[in-house]
Amino acid sequence: TSGWNPTLQASKSFHYEAGMKWLVTPMSRIDSSIFYIQTKNEILIDRGVTNSSYRNVGDTTRKGFELSGQSFFTKSTKLL
Repeated sequence: TSGWNPTLQASKSFHYEAGMKWLVTPMSRIDSSIFYIQTKNEILIDRGVTNSSYRNVGDTTRKGFELSGQSFFTKSTKLL
């Protein structure tokens, strides 16, 4: 049911991230990072027909890798 949830607990997260940036040329770069997130008492939205409420769903872990690149094709813009 939607509405007030008196048993809702605050969530607590621990985040770890490391990354690198590489300037390949003055007009191109590559960024990468790895991450690990551990959350206690994750909060989820319960969407009702007229109201929304929140509830705890337990512990979650997220881990991953991100990679991005950027390059300009004209010399009018540089990353430096």
